[in-house]
Amino acid sequence: AIAALSEPDVSHRIVYTRPQQFQAGLKRHASESAVELTVDQQHQFQSLNTRINLDGGGQNNYGFAIQSVGARNAGGVYHFPRAHIHAVALASTAIPAGSMRGFGSFQTSFALECLIDQAASALKTDPIDLRMQNCLIGKGYLPTGVQLAIPAHAHQVLHAAKHSRLWKKR
Repeated sequence: AIAALSEPDVSHRIVYTRPQQFQAGLKRHASESAVELTVDQQHQFQSLNTRINLDGGGQNNYGFAIQSVGARNAGGVYHFPRAHIHAVALASTAIPAGSMRGFGSFQTSFALECLIDQAASALKTDPIDLRMQNCLIGKGYLPTGVQLAIPAHAHQVLHAAKHSRLWKKR
């Protein structure tokens, strides 16, 4: 700002290193997620119930959009015949929150993926097999009822992960 004021006719560029960018950029505040997953005896996902509360901070800085993206992606790449997803982004007395790093998807998908791992353990099945059995294939439908614009390739990614040396030797 000082350089721009002292030389108004000259272009100035601020260049951050990666650590400086993380220090200078607005961050997301913590979120609270409650996720319930129902799986039948054949290991098919039957329902998803998700409640998401995002702390938007002291100013509305994309909180509404982050909440929307988080809710839309709460079902991950999986098929759920029944889903109830409730998401809110509320203003608080915290510093303003930004849209950096994930834009709402990571807040919801991390909780779901951990729950799928727990379900696989309870069902005594391989976590990747459980995911493959329930992932969207092709132009499937999200829990919101929206059809994917491009085909999902989660099945191929899960297949590659299952056959990777890292997974086999875990």
